[in-house]
Amino acid sequence: MDFITGVDQAITLGLLEFKRYLEDAIHRRADVLEHFFWQSDASQWTVLNYLISRYEEPVESADLALNELLKMIEYVLQLAKHKEVSAALHQALNEGKTQLALYLLQSNLLSQQSINQRDEKGRTLLSLVITSQQDKLLAALLQQKPSVHM
Repeated sequence: MDFITGVDQAITLGLLEFKRYLEDAIHRRADVLEHFFWQSDASQWTVLNYLISRYEEPVESADLALNELLKMIEYVLQLAKHKEVSAALHQALNEGKTQLALYLLQSNLLSQQSINQRDEKGRTLLSLVITSQQDKLLAALLQQKPSVHM
């Protein structure tokens, strides 16, 4: 069984089993959260990228706190040696997952340096948030004091 298939199975079993699966994987390979895994479409994703791609925006904002996949994303971010919150935010915004992006912005995991990072197309979080036309996202990002001179 490949790793991503194992992640899928752990996801279906719930948060506790997901945590156990990741802890076992980290015990076997310390850099598993930073490792890129091949997908069937020939793209390469980390566990975090994969979880974000699987995440679906809840219909009501109250459902956000109950979403187990969100808790799994948060758990991976807590365990990761290199907090790729900026990359996760870029991915969430590019995939139109604005509630996830808002949650990540409010998580206090974002460093001042990563708030101004550019994605592979040269876009900053500020430019992506402005394009999304989401006032709550813009307000949350501006509280992080991004550079407007990037």
